[in-house]
Amino acid sequence: MSTLQFFKDIVEDEAMKPLLSNVAEIVCYGIGSLASSKKCQEQLSLIVALRHHFKIDSPMYIFDPVMSENDVKLVAQLGFTMITNNEEAKRKVAMKDGPASEAGRGITIFYMPFCSRKLYDNLLWANWSLDALQRCFIMGNSFNRYNEFHLPPQESYRPYSYTSKAYGHYQEQMFPTNYPTNLYTFHELSFHWFTPSHLQSLDSNYWLSCPEPPSITDDPEVVSASSQTQ
Repeated sequence: MSTLQFFKDIVEDEAMKPLLSNVAEIVCYGIGSLASSKKCQEQLSLIVALRHHFKIDSPMYIFDPVMSENDVKLVAQLGFTMITNNEEAKRKVAMKDGPASEAGRGITIFYMPFCSRKLYDNLLWANWSLDALQRCFIMGNSFNRYNEFHLPPQESYRPYSYTSKAYGHYQEQMFPTNYPTNLYTFHELSFHWFTPSHLQSLDSNYWLSCPEPPSITDDPEVVSASSQTQ
């Protein structure tokens, strides 16, 4: 991975360098089964290569309900800690002591390639505050595409669509499109982050309406937390 122009285009990007210079932790959701998919292996290799390149020694966590026992052993060898219950991505960022800053605020990288939109909604809900959102760095499906090209969420789900509520308040940069082996390995994925200066400019009422999204029971890509062993 580290020798590919695709990877070099990411790590040499001036927007990426300051964001990835102070990482508090890495959390991966939805990677799939490494033992049964080369695509999953390649996707995981990206976050591992980024960790090595930027010399990130922070904790790494991973969860996917389809991971086998062999998958679990492999990710443990790579330095990951398994998340033992299905959080449905309702996970808060790691909060370092002291105030956040533009340059280095101890971000949490959430790496979620091709996850269900509702998982991104859950993640944003769990961090729906100025202090937490500015520590979120999300690698996953394009939020802009959700809001500009895809069908809107169901009417009954609109109160919980935090990818819609966040529209216009995050920075988004698409992954490079020159990955050599399979167009769909990183197809239409993006980096997303929230700048403290912009979040601070928002009216205080922006943060008030934040109902918790219900447990996901109607999406075949997601195993409900209630069906997992805690």
